[in-house]
Amino acid sequence: MPNNGYMRRTTLAALLLLWLPSDVRSQGILSFYNPGAPTYLISTNGSFAGPGIWGQALVGLTVDSLTPLGMPVEHRTGGRLSHIQHFNVPGTIPGESIFVQMAAWDGTLWGTNIVSVPPNQFGYTDIVSVFLSSDVSPVILPVFTLSAIVPQVPEPSSAVTMLLFGGGAWFWRMRQRQRIVRQSELRNREPK
Repeated sequence: MPNNGYMRRTTLAALLLLWLPSDVRSQGILSFYNPGAPTYLISTNGSFAGPGIWGQALVGLTVDSLTPLGMPVEHRTGGRLSHIQHFNVPGTIPGESIFVQMAAWDGTLWGTNIVSVPPNQFGYTDIVSVFLSSDVSPVILPVFTLSAIVPQVPEPSSAVTMLLFGGGAWFWRMRQRQRIVRQSELRNREPK
């Protein structure tokens, strides 16, 4: 007859061994959205960002180690992202604190890949600390206090415009001068 105490302890030990690795290897989950800090265009007095403006989470264990995580999300009307995203954050555990920031840019000009955007064309929220959860419920969102402001594409400055216009005028004048010189050379070669 099997010993019931031995079987019970063996079963509990086997269940613990099966459960423990899954819990130890679980990663913290970040829920990402910008409800308290809508994205603006050009300035905080500008219009809200909408379709065509994209945002992506920058995540790191320190303020200096922020890197993109997940896929970019398009804004909807009103300056907010179109939906809440949930990410497994590699190398973290539930309950751990990480730093989060949102980068926003004009996807109609630069596309949806964050690496193709020039550095001066990003708008950023402030960097905030967030505790990771072990599940998507309850949702713990980053509480951004500063809105991302997507900059305007720089127009050529008036100095650059004047330089280009002046250079074009100078080039045109030199071509005219060359034409006049050639005509006079041709007249001088003609027999009289």
